[in-house]
Amino acid sequence: MAAGTTRFALVTLLAAAAFPQDAREPASSSSPQPVSIASIHRRHGPSYLAGHLGEQVVVKGVVTTASINFGEYAHLPIQDDRGSGLLLERERGALSEFAPGDQVEATGTVAQRSGLPVLTVRNIVRTGGTRPPDPTPMTVQDLTRFENVGRHVTLDAPILAVGQNSGGDVVVLAGGSNSPVTLFYPRFARWEGEGLRRFNEGDKVRITGISAQYCPVAPYNRGFQILVDDPGQVTVLQHGWVIPPGTVLYLVITLLISTAIWWTRERRMAAQRRAIHNMMSLSEKVLSSNSIGEISRKVQAALPPILNASDVDLFLLNKTGNTLDRIPNDIAPELSISLEQPKGSYASAISLCFRNRTLLNVPDFSKSPLAEAAPEPDLPAASVFVPMFAQGEILGVIAVNFQVRPQPNRSQQTALQHVANQVAASLKLQEQQSIREQLLRTEKMAAAGQLISGVAHDLRAPLTAIRDATAELRSKRGEPSDFLIAAEADRGLQIVNHLLSFARMERSEARPVNLHELVSTVMEARESEWRRKGIGLENALPVSPVEVFADESELEQVVLSLLIHVEHAVENHPGKSVRLSSRVLGTRIQVSIDFAGPATLEDLQEEPTAAGSFGLRVCQAIVQSHGGDIRLFQTQHNTFRYEFELPVHHAPAPPELAQEPTSRPSRVLTMILIDQDVMIQRKLLAMMAVRGHRAIPVDQPEEAADMAQRMSFDVIFCTNRLPGLSWHEFFRRVRRRVGAFVLVTDDYDRDSTVALRDDVGFVMRKPVDEEELEHVLSEVESRTGVNKQ
Repeated sequence: MAAGTTRFALVTLLAAAAFPQDAREPASSSSPQPVSIASIHRRHGPSYLAGHLGEQVVVKGVVTTASINFGEYAHLPIQDDRGSGLLLERERGALSEFAPGDQVEATGTVAQRSGLPVLTVRNIVRTGGTRPPDPTPMTVQDLTRFENVGRHVTLDAPILAVGQNSGGDVVVLAGGSNSPVTLFYPRFARWEGEGLRRFNEGDKVRITGISAQYCPVAPYNRGFQILVDDPGQVTVLQHGWVIPPGTVLYLVITLLISTAIWWTRERRMAAQRRAIHNMMSLSEKVLSSNSIGEISRKVQAALPPILNASDVDLFLLNKTGNTLDRIPNDIAPELSISLEQPKGSYASAISLCFRNRTLLNVPDFSKSPLAEAAPEPDLPAASVFVPMFAQGEILGVIAVNFQVRPQPNRSQQTALQHVANQVAASLKLQEQQSIREQLLRTEKMAAAGQLISGVAHDLRAPLTAIRDATAELRSKRGEPSDFLIAAEADRGLQIVNHLLSFARMERSEARPVNLHELVSTVMEARESEWRRKGIGLENALPVSPVEVFADESELEQVVLSLLIHVEHAVENHPGKSVRLSSRVLGTRIQVSIDFAGPATLEDLQEEPTAAGSFGLRVCQAIVQSHGGDIRLFQTQHNTFRYEFELPVHHAPAPPELAQEPTSRPSRVLTMILIDQDVMIQRKLLAMMAVRGHRAIPVDQPEEAADMAQRMSFDVIFCTNRLPGLSWHEFFRRVRRRVGAFVLVTDDYDRDSTVALRDDVGFVMRKPVDEEELEHVLSEVESRTGVNKQ
């Protein structure tokens, strides 16, 4: 194998084939001529071959270091008195007898070993001895000059890389401009020890060795190196980086990228945590709300900043019209969406969410299959629709609208579903609380009415006497004080009459009343007076009827009192305009009276009670006794609003029960319905509604037992599967407090029939049959001692 292939692993066949051309035999057999070493290093382009190549020459010099052995040959470095160096070549081990300082004369042929000029020695003799020359200090760049090849040199240089080939250890030095300069340590049969591998990238080292060259392929102006025969000829001046700078840079960049990713993710997670915390806080605020309007205002104020949304809409189920009605605000007007035939992409998405009872995310309305063919200008860019559940019943939908496409976030969607459920739970709690408060107020009103009735009767006699005496004095004297006394006596009698009317509330007969018609009638009665005072009136009440269960005369007095208060508030202030509107919110109807008044809400609340009307506290007490409420607050447009809210009398019958009402009973029965099955409960409610009876749905037996203790009921319809309580135990608790007990079972139960025999109660099977229900109601009416007309 050629000698050059032992020093680098990747020497090509071309280099191996070229080697015999480098080590040429003498061109002629002429006698050798003395030449200078410097002349041998003169190169000739374009191949940069050595001078005197192939000639028989004689050279003289001093041995600088011991011979360096390679795989098949050995090099002995000599240097003449001018400082030029040359490597004498012979077979391996043939030059070991010479030591540094020996003066020698060598005869041989000039050859080229992989670009390195050498003298293939035929004869060498020792002619004397002297002190060996000191190594010449050089730089890495100096090693790339031809005249310095073969010299004994020393230099300082940093290390770029450390490696190995088949011939030994190779170290790449920094500082070479045209081609890399390497440090080579031939390790023929000396692979024990670390060699040059103990050095690291970045170390600055001091090297003492022989300047050489290894360039297997022409042109021979590259591959300069420095040879050492012992790793001790290389010493560390300064250690470099423990980790290479390139690796450090890579790690730093990786760390920066990882930090940026972590920081971005942490910010996103922190924003999500804040959003979820804010939504949990909103859920707590929603549960503490007292009305649907207050819930709507809190949700619409809090959710858009949390979710970066443009607006939020709340849609509640209107059982009367089988629609989803939007709770209006200052931005969004009223909107009613038919569940059967929704119009538009937005309405279709809301209806789909409600019917499927699951969250619906529309990331891009323009690409959604729900989008209509015709463009819709008011359509949001994206929306999330969340159903509102309470005890398994869906009450409506919350629509969160975006102007830009939001990033998908399942955590926020889960929290949003929690908020929607809390809204539904709050609505359910308000409905149940309204029933409890209505029963409690009825008891209190009855007691207060008896007391007020007695006081009012006692006051009427002296006030009448004062008025009569003042009239007699006024006819005789005509003093101004007499007129004042008479006026105040008349006012006192008016107050007494109002108190007596208030005291008679517990004896009044409640019945279904069309609230829209009642309010419109009272408005028409005051219209001429308002026109005379220059007060503008806008009647925005819907034409469709909505019934509430109340005493019509009391309700008329409440509406009249509110209108008189509004009239008194606006007549002395600019912007004399009043607007009446209403909307059905779930199971409740809300009538709004918007008007301009004093500068602050406190000034309005301090207005005196107008003549011919109830005070606000009395009006609120009357409405609360019917399960409603009256609120006065200031809107965002610096106007004022009375919200007059009452529960809707009953939901419409399901399609299978949509028929002509049966004959009205002689007496309206009051009953409790206990069934957690929403469909059964709704069907029973509809059946009772078309017969004119009043039914209160209840989910828990404890709540029904508490209501039965506070108020008398004619009948209780109870399912045989009660949560946390058997129907037998519940029956024993309420049997003496109700007129009749009806057990609604899933299947025939002989034990239940035996337990309720002897006219104690009735047993009905699901699904409830019309004829069977009619028979049970007839029996209940007969027990009350009232026959049908």
